[in-house]
Amino acid sequence: MTPSSPTPAQQSPPASTRLCRVTRKVVSNILEVVDRLFYAVMGKLGKTVYESVQDAIALSILLKLPSFIAEFILDVD
Repeated sequence: MTPSSPTPAQQSPPASTRLCRVTRKVVSNILEVVDRLFYAVMGKLGKTVYESVQDAIALSILLKLPSFIAEFILDVD
């Protein structure tokens, strides 16, 4: 039984500036390579691990955001 190929990432909204388009393309290319690497090494488990890492990064950013805003507003060093 051969594994099916990874599903493509969802489309992002259109980029408005040149820097945004270049950055989005670079990040997309890196994420595609990482996704294929995980899939090649671990199959479907690799995709689960990859998505879990993305979720962990997003959650850590969301948890740091309130303290960053508080520091900015209160100007605490």
